Amino acid sequence: ARALSGKGREFDELGAEVRGGNPDSKSKVRLRAEARNPFRFSRMTVLGGLDLGAFVGLIIITAKLVGQLANGGAPAQPLIEGEEAETIATSLQNFAINLVAVLGLSYVLKGEFDNIKRDEDAAEREESVGTLQVKIGKRRVVPLSRLRQSARIVVLYGPRGMLSGAVKDAKRRWASELKRRGVVIVQVPITGQEEEDDEESRGFASSPDEAEMSPMEAAVANAGSKGLELDAVALDEWRAFFDRLMSEKDMNRRDGVYLQLNLDGAIRVSGVGMPSWDAMATGLSLKEDWTNRMVEQ
Repeated sequence: ARALSGKGREFDELGAEVRGGNPDSKSKVRLRAEARNPFRFSRMTVLGGLDLGAFVGLIIITAKLVGQLANGGAPAQPLIEGEEAETIATSLQNFAINLVAVLGLSYVLKGEFDNIKRDEDAAEREESVGTLQVKIGKRRVVPLSRLRQSARIVVLYGPRGMLSGAVKDAKRRWASELKRRGVVIVQVPITGQEEEDDEESRGFASSPDEAEMSPMEAAVANAGSKGLELDAVALDEWRAFFDRLMSEKDMNRRDGVYLQLNLDGAIRVSGVGMPSWDAMATGLSLKEDWTNRMVEQ
């Protein structure tokens, strides 16, 4: 049964190829990173041009200043007849201005390149999360990427007792408000095995009713019957993702960690321990609010 748990992903990849394109993971990461800041290229082009101009000016002024110092500080001869000769004090002032401009613009550009790396790392994590799988209804397994624009996924990772306590609290106090905001919880315990289904239950809906439902319609139906939850499939893949993430941050897996995804699959918030359900229930807009399509893109 476990061998068939990847059919949802394979179906998505096949569908992308049939539609005329299946970009590799690096292309997807780059596109998601660029979508975070669509005007970055234009901004960096302008900043790069200004920085280059300031650097060229600095070279010219430096050569002129060296020539003045070699002549005992005599004013530099003007390039155009009739212009006033430039004194060494003026040259020093221009040198300082261009030097500050080069340093300042270079610092800003470095920050932009650092932001590119940061956004690409974040996009890579989001694409990795999108490949992890959940079970919808009773018969269907799909990657999280299929639920984008349909649900705000909250993933809990930690000891089983910690997870069950957090989910009970969400159901007892905030179930109605969380469901109105499209919140769906996925538990990933650090130990234990998932329940095995028969081979027919992996990958595709076997009943006509479920086959006709969209992925999110089935997800809502399942979340309603279980009270906000979807089951994680292939737990070893989920654990590998979180263990890698926590090792990078030097975190203890028994402290627990959570991720909350926006409708577009971007990681909205993450943290150690379990989430604050009241903050989600009061801070997130209703899922049917049309502004979510604009904000969470």
